[in-house]
Amino acid sequence: MNVRLVGLGVLACGSLMMATGVSAAERGFYVGAAYGKVKNDATQAPYDLQASRIYTDFGFQQTQSATSFDTEDSGFSFLGGYRLFDHFAIEGGYVDLGEVSFRDDSSGMDVSVTPAVPANWNQSARSQITGLTLSALAILPLSYRSEIYARGGIVFSTRELGVRVSDGQNSASDSISESDTDWVVGVGGGFTFAEIYTLRLEYQRYLDAGDGGIGYYDVQMGEADVDMLSLGFTVAF
Repeated sequence: MNVRLVGLGVLACGSLMMATGVSAAERGFYVGAAYGKVKNDATQAPYDLQASRIYTDFGFQQTQSATSFDTEDSGFSFLGGYRLFDHFAIEGGYVDLGEVSFRDDSSGMDVSVTPAVPANWNQSARSQITGLTLSALAILPLSYRSEIYARGGIVFSTRELGVRVSDGQNSASDSISESDTDWVVGVGGGFTFAEIYTLRLEYQRYLDAGDGGIGYYDVQMGEADVDMLSLGFTVAF
C-alpha cells in the first residue's frame, strides 16, 4: 500500500474541512453513478511467464510469438451517500475498474507426440478488478451551485483472472479469483442544478489494487495502481 499517498489524501481532506463556504448541495441522502476511462499500471512480464508455463504444461514449445497487452479500459461505479454537513459526506458503493487483457499467438513444436510436429497455439488472459467502496469526502463549496472535494477511503476488492488456451482445434479455459483490501484517494468537482441534481468530474487512484498473489503455475501477477477519470451524477433526496 502507498501509505504516503493515503496520508496526503487524508491531509487534503482535513484541510478542506477547515475551510468555509456556501453550500452547493442539499444535506441528506443521495445516490449516483459514474462512467469513465481506466488506466492500470500492470506490467506484461508476469503474463508472458504465465503463458510460457501453460504452453509447456500442454506440451508445446514456442519458437516464435506475437503478443498484445492492453492496460486501458472503461470503468463505472454506483454509489449511495449521506451529506452530514456542508463540508463532509460519506459514501459507499460498487466500482468496476475494467480489464487488463493479454493475448499471445505462437508457432512452435508439439512435443507431446513422437516425433514432434509443427503447431500453432494461441492464448488469452484477462484480469478484472471490482470492489465495494467506503469513502469520506471533504467538500469545499465555491458557490451556491459549485464545489470541489477530496476523497479518501477503502476498497474491498475482488480480482478475477481468466485464461484460455487453444491449438486451433481444441481449447481449454479456467478462471480464479482472490479478495483484498485496498485504498482509494481522489479529487473532484461538482455542479448542482435544479436543487437535487449534481454533475461530477472526478479523478481517483486505487492504490496497489487487487490481490498481487493471483496467478497460475506459481506466477504472481503483482499489484498495481489503477487510475480512473470519470464523469458522473448524483440525485439527492
